[in-house]
Amino acid sequence: MSQSPDWATQFELVPKGNYYEGFVDDASSVLEIHKRQTVTTWGTRRSACSGYTCSGDKENISPENSKQPRLYWTLSNGHHVSFNNTPFRVISKKTLDCQFGQHYYKQKECKSTRVCLQGTRKKGCPAHINVFEYELFPEYQFINTSELSKKAEIKQRKHLMDAIKAALSRNEKVSTSRKCFVSLPNDDAHEKSHPVGILSGVGTAQKVNPMIASKIEEFVKEGITEPCEIRRALSVYVKSHVVGSPPQALDRAYFPTLEDIRNHVYRAKTALQLSKFDQQNLSLMIKEWETTQSSTNHYFRPYKSGDESKQLDRSEFLWVHQEQWQKDLLARYGNTIWLMDATYRTTKYDLPLFFVCVKTNCNYMVVAEYIVGSEGMDAIAEALRIIKNWNPSWNPAYFMADYSDAEIGALEEVFPDVLVYICDFHREQAWTRWVRDRKHGLSHSDGDSLLQMLRDCAWAPSGGEGTDQYYREAVSTLCSSSVWKNNPVVQNWLNNNWLNIPKRWARAFREENYHAACETNNGTESQNKLLKYSYLPKKKAMTLSALVRVLVQSFLPDMHQKYVMINLKASEWYRQYNSFVPVYL
Repeated sequence: MSQSPDWATQFELVPKGNYYEGFVDDASSVLEIHKRQTVTTWGTRRSACSGYTCSGDKENISPENSKQPRLYWTLSNGHHVSFNNTPFRVISKKTLDCQFGQHYYKQKECKSTRVCLQGTRKKGCPAHINVFEYELFPEYQFINTSELSKKAEIKQRKHLMDAIKAALSRNEKVSTSRKCFVSLPNDDAHEKSHPVGILSGVGTAQKVNPMIASKIEEFVKEGITEPCEIRRALSVYVKSHVVGSPPQALDRAYFPTLEDIRNHVYRAKTALQLSKFDQQNLSLMIKEWETTQSSTNHYFRPYKSGDESKQLDRSEFLWVHQEQWQKDLLARYGNTIWLMDATYRTTKYDLPLFFVCVKTNCNYMVVAEYIVGSEGMDAIAEALRIIKNWNPSWNPAYFMADYSDAEIGALEEVFPDVLVYICDFHREQAWTRWVRDRKHGLSHSDGDSLLQMLRDCAWAPSGGEGTDQYYREAVSTLCSSSVWKNNPVVQNWLNNNWLNIPKRWARAFREENYHAACETNNGTESQNKLLKYSYLPKKKAMTLSALVRVLVQSFLPDMHQKYVMINLKASEWYRQYNSFVPVYL
């Protein structure tokens, strides 16, 4: 006689042909362990609950349409059922078929001209699982004695049955207990029509366990969407949370493939959307945040016409956002110098995302952000006006920007008294790229010479007879050089783009107070890179609503936490300073 499988021994099931049968207290846990150890997948073929749910709770059905399940003392339901003279009734019965079972539905005709080599996985496997759930009434157990006659016994049994029915009809609380009968197949019941065991778990369309699917949904809600990262986390979760016999490493129900994880991530993202249209979804998200976060400022103007599913029109769209802690930082650090930079390819619509940053006592911080339909002067100016209205006392003295006419024009329109300087890094980058471009006809030596003279102009100090004396001397040296005289292209480029605006990039024209601030807006670009490479998916752009969700719920809170942590560690509250540190520091 062959040895019983572990799952049958664990629940004391008795063999009956190719099946193991017996009564258990919880059928769901038995089925789960059976599926886990046999690595099989089952689908419900028939299910009946007799006016009650499978958990035993009465459904919400009207009394005239409800019918109480029949009461029994004994029952032959493919198996003999008797509970020691205790009355019972059938609460539910369920039949599950192997995923390789019979064809129960007519196959649809394939209208495609392509040849389908493997149309279905159905192979007529006869294996099935039967589950019966019984409800017992131990208070009405019949006590058999030798003194009772057969007629008296029948009368007393009928009296007990009538008492149960009367109590149930009056909705009285009756003490009950549950028992489940299960009939589970072994490997031979499948009749070798398909692989069983570990081969079945790898090569078949095995469903992801509901517990694992729920965990993937939790990860997506927390912003974790990378399949490789989720798979590593799931592996740790399964080893620490799965009770009973551990699942096999190749079981896709507990160790899903990357494709399985991607599918569940997509379903979870879809479930999180409040609407199938991206702009409408963003609008609903903002309304929800406004009710829960009254101190947060949002401005949202969607594009109101056109087919959004095809292409988002970029002419009217605008989203501006600022948290209360961002307003506080802007009030503290934003009246000296502030910075702004745009980043692209963060959404599938390629809308520019702008960060407004300030240099704090420890790092660069984003104090406002906005997305505009296009990087034009009017769109940028409108967003800046909204931020200024939220911060009436904001009156910056300096601004550091890229060489962008749209940004500079918008800044000078909204803040007439601000001094706009071009970032030193981007100035040097623009010079180098132009000089090294072969179409301008400069040799390598001439290019190096031109770059050095331009740097002398940029770094010429103020002083002498007027603040620009050394700058004018550096420009005079440049104009008398052979590179200048022999290259009209160089003359046109410098006259039209740089020498006509020396106050924006030459150090000789910068105010003395400004030198204590910063010379580049790379701090803003570092925030852009941090968002792109640490918070956004690397392979494809996000939807607009998903980007805003990451910004508001993940990126900005993390930046605020980092700022608070750095300042706390620098204070004496965190750690006592040594005695040699001056008190005024």
